Amino acid sequence: MDTRRYSCETRIVAGLGVISSISDELRQYKITKPAVVVDAGIARAGLLEKWLPQDIIGIPTRILAPVNPDLQAVQEGIDRARSQSCDGVVIIGGGSTICLAKAVAIMLVNTGHILDYEGSDKLKHVRWP
Repeated sequence: MDTRRYSCETRIVAGLGVISSISDELRQYKITKPAVVVDAGIARAGLLEKWLPQDIIGIPTRILAPVNPDLQAVQEGIDRARSQSCDGVVIIGGGSTICLAKAVAIMLVNTGHILDYEGSDKLKHVRWP
């Protein structure tokens, strides 16, 4: 039987009011230039300005995540984060946003194309605190 296991030391903080702790989380992980990957609907509704702490609102790198992002949307997000020299990712949204943000995070510390990392045991570098 071919059994595979996957685990990843990704920290996900979720819950009512948790958005107010983003600044503390970034400081803890020494992230100074995060890419904010956000659900496009949340961004278009103007909710970021209502929800985000003042020191986070001014972060210039915003990546809008469409529903079910395709490879082009993923590559655009990676290119934007790399061009801004981002050193981490903040995710605001659900499934599609998380998927796009994981690809961006992987490619901030690895070279090549995202498809080079399809499958198991492919990541060369990870960034753990």
